[in-house]
Amino acid sequence: IHGQCAIIMFDVTARLTYKNVPTWHRDLCR
Repeated sequence: IHGQCAIIMFDVTARLTYKNVPTWHRDLCR
């Protein structure tokens, strides 16, 4: 159960990160 939860959280985080790529990329290159 914990493994499935981790996968779901990773999927959600990945989607949010994918939407925010320009933001963190700009911060990374600052």
